[in-house]
Amino acid sequence: QFYAGLIRALHQAYPLQALSIQRVGWAVIKQRCCGRPLLPNLQTLELRHIDISDPVGLTLLLSPSLRTVVLSFSRANGTMRHRRLQPLIPASPIPTHFEALVQLIGSTLPHLTRLQVLNLPGSLPSHCMSYLTRLHQLHRIELGIDTAADYHVLQCLSRFPSLRTLSVAVVLREEDREQELDLGPGFLG
Repeated sequence: QFYAGLIRALHQAYPLQALSIQRVGWAVIKQRCCGRPLLPNLQTLELRHIDISDPVGLTLLLSPSLRTVVLSFSRANGTMRHRRLQPLIPASPIPTHFEALVQLIGSTLPHLTRLQVLNLPGSLPSHCMSYLTRLHQLHRIELGIDTAADYHVLQCLSRFPSLRTLSVAVVLREEDREQELDLGPGFLG
């Protein structure tokens, strides 16, 4: 376990399934950690090909020392969207596992400054982003074009006092287009 304290960055390019660690294996690792982070000094976590239906391994990699988190989820067949080819109108809500993950990030990563989420198709509920309001150092949020934010999500994000960079696809319903956007201090120049 000595080496775990030396790791500052973890960049994973292969699918977590390729690591061949089953749910039971993650449970054993969690038990051995005795409530402590697996990688206690980790500052950058960049994971690709995450299976959102089974994020157990990912949750064990979250450490309070993290400053940058980049998550790219595996695309299911047929979920790829492109702005020029198809309008960005999500057909389904974000998976509940992702909501639980965002809630965990909001409660366990107090030093997070950058959050990037890619390949997560769906409509982002505003209460999902509200979990991140505790993160007073969060300066940058980037959501891929598959993840849509509506007027209520924009309102929630505009109330983040430390937010300096926001990259998100916005989908406004007809009734949202008719009213003036009442955005908070985060979007005022």
